[in-house]
Amino acid sequence: MRRFVTACTTIALAVVLAACSTPPPPVPPGKTGPTATPVPGRVTAPAPGLQRAASGPAVAYGWVMHQDLEGGFWALVDRPPAPSPAEQPKVVVVLLPGVVPEADIARLEGVYARATGTVTGGVSVRMAGPEMKVDAISGAQDHVPK
Repeated sequence: MRRFVTACTTIALAVVLAACSTPPPPVPPGKTGPTATPVPGRVTAPAPGLQRAASGPAVAYGWVMHQDLEGGFWALVDRPPAPSPAEQPKVVVVLLPGVVPEADIARLEGVYARATGTVTGGVSVRMAGPEMKVDAISGAQDHVPK
């Protein structure tokens, strides 16, 4: 019985690790996902999401939020933080300090932002979503929430 449980556990672990290491498919050219509701005379930023380019840096939009998982990290999330733990936003991309130091990312906490950088591949200890080494980040003040 012990060998059976060990074998099942080993197989389950192998399946989980294989699923975590498979990168998501690239976004087809011309597809950027839905955009925010337009307002006449005002430009809107794209809806939260990660746009991977075939060449050049990736671009991500979302609200800057500090996550207290696995020692803490900064991320762009799909909506502003909610008061209820059951309604917490989903991670669009984990922000890794690169050219931009962590202090500059922290200054934008709670702000809808645009980040550009390099999406890293492989498995992460955070297992929260794709990770991006941030080359530039700025507030996207022209965003109109849905």
